[in-house]
Amino acid sequence: MLLTVLGLLVAVFGAYRFLTSDATPADTPVVTAPAPVVAAPEPAPALPAPEPAPKTSAPPVTKAPPATPAAPPPVAPPTTGTIRIDSDVPGAEVFVDRVYLGPTPATAEKVAPGSHQFKVTAPGFESVTETIDVTPGPRDVTISLKTIRLNASLSVTHKHRFGSCKGTLTATADGIRYTTDNADDGFATPLSGIKTIDVDYLAKTLKLALSSGKSYTFTTDDGNADRLVVFQRDVQKARDKGGSRPVE
Repeated sequence: MLLTVLGLLVAVFGAYRFLTSDATPADTPVVTAPAPVVAAPEPAPALPAPEPAPKTSAPPVTKAPPATPAAPPPVAPPTTGTIRIDSDVPGAEVFVDRVYLGPTPATAEKVAPGSHQFKVTAPGFESVTETIDVTPGPRDVTISLKTIRLNASLSVTHKHRFGSCKGTLTATADGIRYTTDNADDGFATPLSGIKTIDVDYLAKTLKLALSSGKSYTFTTDDGNADRLVVFQRDVQKARDKGGSRPVE
């Protein structure tokens, strides 16, 4: 009985050692569990090729408009005149309101608006004075010394051999004319058609002889020959110049 109990204890102790021991008895066969068989994954279905994106035309390139230059500041209008004076005689002397300006061509600057006298003189020529209405801004003026300037008119009495008639004696660069109510007594001739023109100061008469052969004697009611002398002088100056173009 005692032996049986001891035998059981030994068996229990051996079993306990077997269960708690990490070592594997050499004679105990090691059974290796077979590796699980993993099925190969099925290939994924092929995806359809992506459709090409539709071509779109590039938007037109819009050029920026050129920059607009800044407007210049407004220029104040002139308040005075600038007069450039020239003459058909080079180097003629110019006077403005009796103040010497210089030889032509000359420029008068900052001339106040209004009427001003411009005088041009040159040796061998009669001086010319013109009144010019100056306005603000530039202006060119040409004064001719060679042009015939003749504009004379005189109320006269034509003495006939018997009797007399009254009329008007007129002289311009185109010629000399006598107009009267007596149509047969009137005449007109160019300056070149005058043969002689003289004044008898004591007799207070002007004697005019034409190239056609006719002659005339004129007088005035002034009681002197002063206006006859001025008329004769102006006509003779025009004849001496030999021009025939009227004043512009």
